[in-house]
Amino acid sequence: MTGIEEQFNGKKLLVKKLIPFGFTKEGSNYAFVREILGGQFRLEIRVERDKKVSVKVFDNDSGEEYLLFSVLSVQGALVGRIRKEVSAITDKFIGDCFET
Repeated sequence: MTGIEEQFNGKKLLVKKLIPFGFTKEGSNYAFVREILGGQFRLEIRVERDKKVSVKVFDNDSGEEYLLFSVLSVQGALVGRIRKEVSAITDKFIGDCFET
């Protein structure tokens, strides 16, 4: 679990708000996909049937998950910019789709 995913703990997800926020329904799950850092990376937020939320970042060139995003001890300009952009999106997601 990334530090960002811990922000969802203790909050009630309002499923009816996911589609208006920009999620698409995939079976019994929901997915939100957004290009970040000028299209270099892709943010994916997934909500599973049990309302578990996952946040992952993928490198668009390789298609691989950008694992450094999830390692909280990793510092640097690029990962810092990614975390800042992801945090802005997840903060809005929490504000729009959760009840505390």
